[in-house]
Amino acid sequence: MAGTSQQLSTFDQLKRHIKTHAYACDDIVRDIAEDGCKALYNIDFSVLYPILSANPLRVRSAEAMDDFDGLAYETLTLAPNYKNLMGVQFVMSFPAYLELLDHVDRRLSHLTKIKDDSGRGRKLFEELTHYKPELELGRIQDKDLIGSAQLQQKLRGLIANLPNGTEGQNVATILSLVNNNVVCGLGDFFTPAEVEAARNGRQYYRSVLDKIDRYRGQRQIEPEREEAAAIADFHRKIDAWTITLSKQLHDIKEATNVMFVGPNKLRMIYEKRSEELSRNIIAPFIRLKTLSMASSTHNVDQESRHRIHKLVVRLMEAWQVIEGAQSTDDLYTPQAETVREAYEQIGKVYAANPEDLRAGAEHRRQLIADLLKSPRAMRDKAAEVEEEMRSAVRKMLSFSPEPLNDNVLEAYDVKDNKRMRQIMKKFNSL
Repeated sequence: MAGTSQQLSTFDQLKRHIKTHAYACDDIVRDIAEDGCKALYNIDFSVLYPILSANPLRVRSAEAMDDFDGLAYETLTLAPNYKNLMGVQFVMSFPAYLELLDHVDRRLSHLTKIKDDSGRGRKLFEELTHYKPELELGRIQDKDLIGSAQLQQKLRGLIANLPNGTEGQNVATILSLVNNNVVCGLGDFFTPAEVEAARNGRQYYRSVLDKIDRYRGQRQIEPEREEAAAIADFHRKIDAWTITLSKQLHDIKEATNVMFVGPNKLRMIYEKRSEELSRNIIAPFIRLKTLSMASSTHNVDQESRHRIHKLVVRLMEAWQVIEGAQSTDDLYTPQAETVREAYEQIGKVYAANPEDLRAGAEHRRQLIADLLKSPRAMRDKAAEVEEEMRSAVRKMLSFSPEPLNDNVLEAYDVKDNKRMRQIMKKFNSL
């Protein structure tokens, strides 16, 4: 077990991974059971964000079990290939759609600034020239721990700021997920009257807002920072409504099993009902990865189900062994072997495709070479992807889960929010 402990760095992390995967696998087994009750995974915007922000320069840790963005990205990347076999359905609510518009608006504004500001383009060019070796490698080498952390933060900021050439494609990917019914709107499963009834759960909505404020801590924003306050208020209300709709619709229509899929910090808001009303992103990830790992083209579904069932048994056994232990010293050799084997089985699901890694590295090098042709190339790339993104966004405006009008915005408590008004102004002009 020494190797496993070193890999995870702490025994507590090992315990958490075993428990999390045991319960996630058990959840997906129940959700794909053929009992006539369709499981709807109501995805938070955070599940869509990794697709929208996909970037050749950002190397996701393909084998990291705690990388929510990486798991969400791979889940939605695999989903189109197995939409008829998944056994669950991804859905998007109107609040998640509003956050989608918010992200796209901010990215378009950023690209416009690079395109129109030669000074900004030159500064990015100089930073990219300086950090080219690290960005090409996709990792940092030969740095002390403190310096490495500071450099990592700097690189994350630079990667986010650079025009990466995929912005339009990323929006188009979201469009494709919707057009091909990989991600549906809540309106595909609920009548307008049922959605309105869910919105009427305002007492629960207010209680969720209070919990969000407590968990995040109410931060005082100076009066002169009105825009920052409006943005913070917009996102807290959107999060609260996404959580509220999932719970209300789950309770309204028993024949359709709605569950929220998003970060654990938001899943916690359901408190004692979190296991009933929400799912860890690991649950659909495990299902889709096991479908992709099937060796037979004829029995893909059954092979996936069998693999997950075996995982549940192994992980539950490992959790029973490790739950009360404080360190590996508390485990007898057979017990340690049980835990090690279970962890190895999880690792097989997370294993990265070497060909994908090579292709990603080549894409990184090519993008960097294109951006470093000249400072002007940075601005040209921004102009190119801005136009591609605008074209994709015009199409995106057609699939709003609910009408994008003042009455609906007022029902969601954001009509008069300054950030919401900015978004509407931008997209009304497209």
